[in-house]
Amino acid sequence: MFKQLIKKFKFVKKNEMKFTTSSNIYKLDNKSFELYSNKILNGTILSHTIKEDLKERLALIMSKYKITKKPKLKIILIGDRKDSHIYVENKIKACKYIGVESEVKRFHSSVSKETITDEIQYSNNDAYTHGIIVQLPLPLELEVFKTDILSSVSIEKDVDGLNPLNQGNILQMSLTKTLVPPTAVGVLELLRLAIKFENNIDNYIKNYLFNFSFSEEGVDLSGLDVCVLGRGLTAGLPISILMQKCNGTVTLCHSLSDREKVFRKLIESDIIITAVGKKNLLTANDVKKNSIIVDVGINVENDPNIERKKVYGDVEFTGCVKKAKYITPVPGGVGRMTVVMLIKNVIKSWLISNKIDLNEINDIQKLCFGHHNIIRVDSEIIKDKIFDVKNKNKFVF
Repeated sequence: MFKQLIKKFKFVKKNEMKFTTSSNIYKLDNKSFELYSNKILNGTILSHTIKEDLKERLALIMSKYKITKKPKLKIILIGDRKDSHIYVENKIKACKYIGVESEVKRFHSSVSKETITDEIQYSNNDAYTHGIIVQLPLPLELEVFKTDILSSVSIEKDVDGLNPLNQGNILQMSLTKTLVPPTAVGVLELLRLAIKFENNIDNYIKNYLFNFSFSEEGVDLSGLDVCVLGRGLTAGLPISILMQKCNGTVTLCHSLSDREKVFRKLIESDIIITAVGKKNLLTANDVKKNSIIVDVGINVENDPNIERKKVYGDVEFTGCVKKAKYITPVPGGVGRMTVVMLIKNVIKSWLISNKIDLNEINDIQKLCFGHHNIIRVDSEIIKDKIFDVKNKNKFVF
C-alpha cells in the first residue's frame, strides 16, 4: 500500500513535478508543488488511516465480546457496466483488508424488479448479513423502479443510506443510529481534517478518536457560508443536511438554479462542495481566496495516449488550488473516503445487531489502546507529506 502511495509522486523533468492521484495528473512545477502540497486534502492517506483504525477496532471488539461471526456486506450487482464492476471490486478489497466478509450477487440487466426485491428480502431476513447495497446506476429498464428497489432494503441494513426512512431520519437530524450515506460522511471527515487539524494527518491520528456514532465534533461551521452544488440522494442532499447539522449557513444549488445567483453565492462561500458530475464546472473565477473546496464529482474520459480512462472531478484543479485554502483531488479524494465509510456503516450495523452500545465501543478504545493510540506502529509512515520536496531523490516517513 505504501509503495503505491509513494509512486503517486513522480518527477518527469528536471523542473517539473507530476502530482498524481490514480489516473489523473496535475502538473505543478517544483515551486508550485512546495507551495500547494499542504493544501491537498488527501483522501487516499486519510482513508487508509481510517481503514487501519477499523481493522484494529473490529479485531478488538470480536475478542472482547467473544463474537465469532464477522460483519458481512451483500452487494447486488445488475448488468455489465465496467465502472460498476470496478467499484464493486474496490469495495470487496477494502472489506477483505479490514476483516469484513462480502458477497456479490450478480444479475443480468434483463432481470425483473421482483427478482431483485426477492433477493433483497432474503438478505433482510438473513441474520448473518449486516449490510446490503444495490450497486447504482441501475439498468434503464429498472430505473423506473429505483425507489421501490431501494425502499425494500431494511433500514437496519441500508448501509448506502438510501432507504426513504433513513433519508427521513437524516432530514430530522436523528443520526445516532442512522446509516448516513457514506459519501456525505466522507466529506465531513475530510472537513474535520481540514478545519480541526489543519490538514495535518499526524495530528489527526494523535488527537481524534474515530466515532461509530455520528459526531460533528471538530467541524463547527458557525458563521461560515457553505455552498453545495448538486442535490442527489447519495451526495448533494445529505451533505447539505450534515453541513446544517454542523451549524453552517447552507445554500443548495442545482441544475435549475439561476446561474448568475449561483456565481454570486459561490464567490461569497467559505466552503464549496460540488457533486454534479461535470468537468471544469468550478473554476478559479468562481471561488474566493482561502475557501475550502471539496470535489465529489466524477467524470470519466477516454485518453488516446494511455490505455486506461482518465478520471476528473467537477473542479478545474490547477487554477482552484492556487486560491483555495484546502482542496480535494479527483481521484484520490472523496471517492476513497466513500468506500471506507461504507464499510464503517456495515460494522455499525453489525454492532447494533449484536446489541453493543456504540458509546461503549468508543470508550473501549481509550481503555484498551491508550487514548488515541489506535494506528499500528507499522502504519506510522502515513504522513501528510510523504515526499521531501527539498531533497528530490529521497522519501521521508
